[in-house]
Amino acid sequence: MKDIYLPVAEKAIEGSLKVQQGEVILVITDQPSYAFGEAFRKAAEKMGHHVLSIITPLTETDGAEPLKAVGEAMKNVDVAIAITRNSLTHCIAIKEARALGVRLLSMPNVNERLFLSPALLLNQEMMERTIRAAELFTIARKLRVKTELGTDMTMELGGWTRPAGVDNGLIDKPGLVGNLPAGEALISPLEHTGNGVIVADCSASGGSGLLTEPIKLFFKNGQLVDLTGGPKAEALKLVFDQSGPGARNLAEFAIGLNARAEIIGNILLDEKKLGTAHVGIGNSECIGGNVYSNSHIDAIFSRPTIYLDGEELSVAGNLKLGDKGFENYQSYSGQEFSGNIKARADLAQIKGDVLYRTWRDVWGKNYLTRVGTAKTNKLVCRFFQILLNTNCNLKILHEQFGQQDKWKLLRLLRYYELV
Repeated sequence: MKDIYLPVAEKAIEGSLKVQQGEVILVITDQPSYAFGEAFRKAAEKMGHHVLSIITPLTETDGAEPLKAVGEAMKNVDVAIAITRNSLTHCIAIKEARALGVRLLSMPNVNERLFLSPALLLNQEMMERTIRAAELFTIARKLRVKTELGTDMTMELGGWTRPAGVDNGLIDKPGLVGNLPAGEALISPLEHTGNGVIVADCSASGGSGLLTEPIKLFFKNGQLVDLTGGPKAEALKLVFDQSGPGARNLAEFAIGLNARAEIIGNILLDEKKLGTAHVGIGNSECIGGNVYSNSHIDAIFSRPTIYLDGEELSVAGNLKLGDKGFENYQSYSGQEFSGNIKARADLAQIKGDVLYRTWRDVWGKNYLTRVGTAKTNKLVCRFFQILLNTNCNLKILHEQFGQQDKWKLLRLLRYYELV
C-alpha cells in the first residue's frame, strides 16, 4: 500500500460515507485489490473508527455472491466498503445488508489511475445534475436511445412505478449504496419491454475492458438475443452462456454525469463519464427490477441521443436537463378528463406557492420534484390547493381556471400521479 492512497480513503470515509464516531466499518477486499482495501482500513483506524477487515476469495463474475460468511459479516456493521476485483453491488448479500440499514461503498476492479483520479472528488454541479437526470427517468414512461454508430433501442420506464437511482457520491443514510467515482443516474426498465440494438464502443465488463471494435447487442422483449463484434463479443457470449438464469435480462439503463471521468477500460470510471450511456444485463433486483441473476454485465457507448416521452434528454451526448414538455400543462389536450379525481395529499408537498411531488429513489433516499415547469408551478400549486380544499368541486375549478385549462391541469397532475 502506498501512502498517497490514504488521503483518498480518508476523504471517502469523511465526505462520502460521513462515518460517525462509534460506527463500525467492514472493509471487504481480495488479493488483486488488497492495496486499496488496506488503504481504507488504515485510514479508518487513523481516523479513530472501529474497523474490521476481510480478505475474500475472488467471485466468478460481477454480481456473483460472495462467501456466506462475508454476507453475514456485512449484516452486523454500520458501513461496508467493498474493494474487490468483481463488483458486489448487485448481489443478494448486499440487498440483505441494506435492508438492515447497512450503507455500502462499492469500488470494484480499482487500479491506481482510477484511485487517484480527480473524478473521485465530489462537486455540487455533478451531484445536482445526477439528481435531475434520475428525477426525469423516474417521471418518464418511455425511453428511446440512438447513436450515429447504429444504436436504436426503446424501453418502458414505468413513470413513478419504477424509481431511478441517484449515484452522486453521498452514501450517508442507512441502506444507501454507491460508487466512487460517482456521477450516474440509472433505472431498471420494465421487464420484457426493451427492443432494438445497442452498439457499445467504449468498454464493457465481463473481462472485455476497452473496446477496439464495437460490440452490437440485440434485444427483443427485454432479453439479449445476440451479440456480434469480434473476439470480445465471442468471449462475452461465453460469460452469458455460463451464467445462470436471468443473465440476458435487460437490467439497467444509465447515463454518465461526471465531467472529470474518462474512458480507460475500467467500468467503474468509464460508466461515469459525462456524454456516455450504458446498459446493464443480468441482475436487476438491487436497482429496482424483478430479475435475479448471478451476473451483471455493463456495456458503455458514447454520444447518445436520448428521448424521454419524446423529449430530448441528450443530443449526441450533450445534456438537456431543463424543463420538458411533459412537465408543462400547456402540452396537454383540453379534452374532458376521465377517471377518478381525488387529490393525493400523501404524495405532495407545498412549500410557499410551489407544489412538489415526493419520491424515493431505488436506494431509498427521498427527493422532491417540482410539479410543472419553472413558469407554471405556481399555477399548478394554486390549482392543487383548490382541488384539496373543495372536495373536487369542478364548478369552482371551472370558475377559477376555465374549461380548457382545468382539464389540462388535471392531466398534468395525473401525469405526476397526484390525482
